[in-house]
Amino acid sequence: YRWMLQRAIDGIWENITWKEKVIKRRRLIPIIPKSNEFKRNLRNSLLRNWNFCAHYVDSAIKQAYSILKSWRRNFGWKKDKNEACR
Repeated sequence: YRWMLQRAIDGIWENITWKEKVIKRRRLIPIIPKSNEFKRNLRNSLLRNWNFCAHYVDSAIKQAYSILKSWRRNFGWKKDKNEACR
């Protein structure tokens, strides 16, 4: 399962697009792909190498999105917090 979760994270990570935005300073905002077609292709590619039930694949994809969504919320804020402390 961990192998499949890592493959799901890698698949999503490779398809992240970066949008440049100016909020107090120049920042890169990651845009995570959420289209149904992308999710279907990711699921099918993971199922090719998986011999067990498909709900494990669905669970790994859902967890991968949750991990990357959490990372996206925290991305770019570390520098601001350190600058405010000085």
